Amino acid sequence: MVKVNFIISFVLSLILLLGIGVVFCEEREIDKVNGFRGLQWGTQLPEDKFDYVRTEPSYGGVKIYKRKKENMKVGIALVDSIEYGVWRDKFCHVLIMGKGDNDKFLQIREAVFNKFGKRNRRDRHTERYVWSGKETWILLKYRPFLGDGVFYMASKKIKEQQKRDKESLVTTPTTNKEEGF
Repeated sequence: MVKVNFIISFVLSLILLLGIGVVFCEEREIDKVNGFRGLQWGTQLPEDKFDYVRTEPSYGGVKIYKRKKENMKVGIALVDSIEYGVWRDKFCHVLIMGKGDNDKFLQIREAVFNKFGKRNRRDRHTERYVWSGKETWILLKYRPFLGDGVFYMASKKIKEQQKRDKESLVTTPTTNKEEGF
């Protein structure tokens, strides 16, 4: 009888350990993401498929582009804009905006939750959710006071490089003191 109990305990333990191993070894959907809609982070945008919009001053200049023939849907939500950020000739982020009522944001949120998994709110006043994968960082938020939803995806490697570059530009204050200050 002791031998049977031992075998049953061993088999149950093995099943439990294998089950836990499968859960922890299973690759998360966010870990598979390395870009957006066929474009990989760090690559150049095909010039014939994108139009230049403007340059944002952050990090020494991030050029913003829009795809010429863009699918303006995220899930079933029809979004207002999809902008692609390029830093030092490398695709670094995508910013998707949905303006208007809360229903549009709820549709975007449902699509993002279905793709990357549900998250808890990060802020009491704003619906704000964050995902972090191997290559990609994602922010989803709704600002009711502005009536807009934001879905932002960025390359973690390029964001880290931008942060390092920004920190290296910070200079220490001079020791010269002017009178009266």
